[in-house]
Amino acid sequence: PAEEQALRDKWMGQQLSKPISPLWTWGAAALLGMGGILLLWNVQLRTQVGKRTRELEGALAALQAAHTATEQARTELDATIQAIPDTLFEFDAEGRYLSVRAGQASPQYRQERVHALGKRLHDVLPPAAADTVMEAIAEALKHGTDAGRHISVDTTEGLKHFDLACTRKGGPGSKTVLI
Repeated sequence: PAEEQALRDKWMGQQLSKPISPLWTWGAAALLGMGGILLLWNVQLRTQVGKRTRELEGALAALQAAHTATEQARTELDATIQAIPDTLFEFDAEGRYLSVRAGQASPQYRQERVHALGKRLHDVLPPAAADTVMEAIAEALKHGTDAGRHISVDTTEGLKHFDLACTRKGGPGSKTVLI
């Protein structure tokens, strides 16, 4: 065997490194296996994230389209309301001015009406007129609409007469009225 080893060393050369331990081989295989599993998991996560991102982008596009349609409807409604020559008032059940749409009224008239915001009818109108409007509000809240009532108000331009037409804003249970 020594002669045999000498011949091998002479013709085959000496071994440059020691043989790799099976422990290292199994360890490397385990690391490669875990790396493969992590790679597959990463690919699966990327696929799921991509799918969810596309779903969210679709939902966002639908939301933006709905927002655009709502803004367009609001613009059209505002234009329609501005074309109405009468002033529209929004009141709560206690007769508090919530909003005023003066339409085609003069700027001074609009300013006077906007000044009433947040105030109650009895703070702005004479008692008899305020009582009549409160009755109209109560009927509109109860039945959905009320019409045919009249009030007269003494203004800087003289005595003005107003016809009241009220409607409940929203469905039953709503607490606001347009006049």
